[in-house]
Amino acid sequence: GHARPHQRRVERFVRKAESHLAQYGPGRLPEAAPETAEVIEWLKHNLEWCLKEAATWPHAVMHGDLHPENLVFRTDDVVVLDWQTTSLGPPIVDATRLIMDTQPACSAEQLFEFVEQVAARHQAVGGDPRHFLHPHRRAAIAAAITHAGFISGWGGRDPERMHPRERRLVALHASTRGPTAMVAALLRTLR
Repeated sequence: GHARPHQRRVERFVRKAESHLAQYGPGRLPEAAPETAEVIEWLKHNLEWCLKEAATWPHAVMHGDLHPENLVFRTDDVVVLDWQTTSLGPPIVDATRLIMDTQPACSAEQLFEFVEQVAARHQAVGGDPRHFLHPHRRAAIAAAITHAGFISGWGGRDPERMHPRERRLVALHASTRGPTAMVAALLRTLR
C-alpha cells in the first residue's frame, strides 16, 4: 500500500554506500576495485527501479541468502541450510547471488553463461520457464540488487568487530578479484 515500497532499502543502501566507499573504495585497499564509485553512484539513482522491476517477475519460494556457506555437499546431493530468510521472490536473484559468491571474478559474459545453465537445469527438473525469461537482462538487474545488498549489509561495519573470515570476504568483494568490475559491466548493459 506504500507509494514507494522499496524506499527503506534504497535509503539504507545510500547510507551504507558512503561508509563502504570510505572503507573499501579506491585508495583505501591495496587492490580496491576502481569501479566501486561508479557502481555505487549508479545504484544510488537506479536501485529503486531495479527492485520495482524484479517485483514484477514471476515469484516462487526463494532462499534469500544463498551463498556457499549455506550449502553442504554430500556424495550424491546438496543440502541447503539457513532458511530463515525464505520468501516469495524471483529465483534468478538466488541463482545470481550464488554465482557471484562462488565466481566473484567472473565476467558479465560468464555470468550470463552460468545463468543460462541454471535456467536450463531449472526447466529440466520441471521449474517454471517464466522464472528465467530474458535471463541476461534479469541477471544484470539481480546482480545490481545483490551487490547493493552486499554493500548495505557490510558498509560501515567496523572491521575490528568482524570475524577474520568476514573481513576477508568483504576485502575480496571490494577488490579487483571481486564482483565489482562484473557488476559495472552489467550495469552498462542496462543503460
